[in-house]
Amino acid sequence: MANPEEEWFSIDLESKLNRKIDALQQVVQQQTTLIQSMSAEIKQMKQHVGSPCSHLSSQNDRTHQLLEELKVIKQRELNMMLREKIPVPFFSTKSSFPHQNAVSVPSLPSPLFLAQQNRTHIKHLNL
Repeated sequence: MANPEEEWFSIDLESKLNRKIDALQQVVQQQTTLIQSMSAEIKQMKQHVGSPCSHLSSQNDRTHQLLEELKVIKQRELNMMLREKIPVPFFSTKSSFPHQNAVSVPSLPSPLFLAQQNRTHIKHLNL
């Protein structure tokens, strides 16, 4: 027959192990519940955030597209303005600096005349 002290020791050891196993099973159960609830929250957040994210990305794409179109329009406007630009000499045909040898271009109108001509052209465009 077994010694009573050994029996008590084995029963005590077995009960301690069973208590530890039970405690660990409870912890595992709590963690499983927590993981499931977090997974549900993540799915809900993805659904909630997913649609605005795609909306924001499409807005950013549209904004980028509009900026590119604006850039092209501005380049075209600049090209048209450069094509219509009339060269203006540095000095009028009657130079105000007689002591300098300024080269005058008689075929080109004076800058004063050009400024008046541009103002009337702009007035016609604004009407």
